[in-house]
Amino acid sequence: MSSRSLSLVLFDLDGTLRYNEPRGFDVFHRYVEEMGFELSPATRRSALRWLYSYWAQSPELQSDMEESGGRDKGEFWMRHARRHLEKLQIPDQEIDRVSEALMELFKDGYQPVDRVFPDAPQVLRALREQGYRLGLVSNRHDPLDEVAEALDLAWAFEFTLAAGQVGWWKPDPRLLQHAVEIAGCEPEQALYVGDNYFADVIGAHAAGMPAILLDPEGLFPDADCPVIRSLAELPGLLQSLS
Repeated sequence: MSSRSLSLVLFDLDGTLRYNEPRGFDVFHRYVEEMGFELSPATRRSALRWLYSYWAQSPELQSDMEESGGRDKGEFWMRHARRHLEKLQIPDQEIDRVSEALMELFKDGYQPVDRVFPDAPQVLRALREQGYRLGLVSNRHDPLDEVAEALDLAWAFEFTLAAGQVGWWKPDPRLLQHAVEIAGCEPEQALYVGDNYFADVIGAHAAGMPAILLDPEGLFPDADCPVIRSLAELPGLLQSLS
């Protein structure tokens, strides 16, 4: 991949520029351990990779959405919890009890706070100074302008695009293809930066554009794209590729 012809850098939002503090899966795993189940690092890692694939419009997600009536329903999150517990190798006979307990714990005790990764503003500013146009494209349902303002990131982006606005969800290539149409450039002139290989990299490649994967925990060692461990590496990587 060469950045010589690149003019547009598109960013994912959740897990790339912002995160929940504490992260939901960290709390989920902690609650499971507090119930007496030992989780090995390998089991956690496998479950986390599965979570990324699940949220990339997987057949499991589609099934859970259809059978529960949507993500705003308690039944959806109960189904999701059961699947997650299976990936954590919790015994089958314990899954119903543990999932019900987890739902109560999350309902009463999980109050995450929106955080921006500390190096995100500096990186966005550096890319603008390098002459790149920036866009924000996410699999969220609602438009992104308000959340970008709330996170004090709106200044960085020429435009934003939420999947819910057009009905196409990564890795469906039509979402990113629509983004470059908004920008008035070709897919090969754009680059997508995201943290979910299954949604972001596969979706970008399907749309005809290169991708860079943000993978701080090394979950995707076989990724077929450049990989960074922190956003701070991005400006230098783009310079080196040119």
